[in-house]
Amino acid sequence: MNQLSASFDLFWNSEWAIPVGAIMKTLPTEKEVEALKRRLEANIAASGYPYPVDEHLAALRSRLVQIRDNFIWAPGRVLVEQPSRVHTERNSGVISAALGKRAREVEHELLVESPYFILTDQNIEGVRQLTARGVKVRVLTNSAASNDVIAAHAGYANTRKQLLEAGVELYELQPDTNMKRRWSLIAGKSRAALHAKCLVFDRRSVFIGSFNLDPRSTALNTEIGVMIDSPEIANQVGALMDEGIAPGSAFHVTLDKNNDCSGPRRLTGKKWSTTTTLRQVFGRG
Repeated sequence: MNQLSASFDLFWNSEWAIPVGAIMKTLPTEKEVEALKRRLEANIAASGYPYPVDEHLAALRSRLVQIRDNFIWAPGRVLVEQPSRVHTERNSGVISAALGKRAREVEHELLVESPYFILTDQNIEGVRQLTARGVKVRVLTNSAASNDVIAAHAGYANTRKQLLEAGVELYELQPDTNMKRRWSLIAGKSRAALHAKCLVFDRRSVFIGSFNLDPRSTALNTEIGVMIDSPEIANQVGALMDEGIAPGSAFHVTLDKNNDCSGPRRLTGKKWSTTTTLRQVFGRG
């Protein structure tokens, strides 16, 4: 907790954090705030958000106690990028360096969930080296139909064949997934979207944070995450990731008999067509 608290202080006290009051010419009146709150509540109610917006303090306290009593205590460390990153040129950050080092130490299995998944040629070569020595590398990311940023999906789609040739087991979330995860507003017309960012190393340690495996998180964003050394937690997260690639949850992306990327297929074997995907994304017949 001390490390996490210090990371927030680092940002709040940096030159890049500006109080909202310093840039607003006039503050909203109490009446305007109440009107905005009512509109927000109406929009949330219409969106099907399943959690209470206003919760009684006693109920919230009771829920937090239940969460606390189910904690698994384990050693971990916070990985955080510096606020100064926004104006300095750096090819590699704190988090990407730590994840790369830990990935190279994997002996049996590397599991990845990342909403945006765009590896460089150098990264893909690193994956190839892992699979060449018998390490299982499995990835779940968003499909075109569940991704909220089509440009990000396009960047990933251009690497799919390279990833498969490097030995990656590649899965994409179905827009009509059976996977029971928490509600998300970012999925657009899809009722599901992958938002978790986590890596499990040999089911012995796990990284969970805001870091996507893409160039923006690697070189630009000020991300944060926690590396936890706990087989118990790593196995729990691994089990959730296993659910994510189960039949009815994900497409399996494979190479066809001509060694070309065949595109996503449902785990029943039925191919998901480009036309169907575009209809899911844009809502057109």
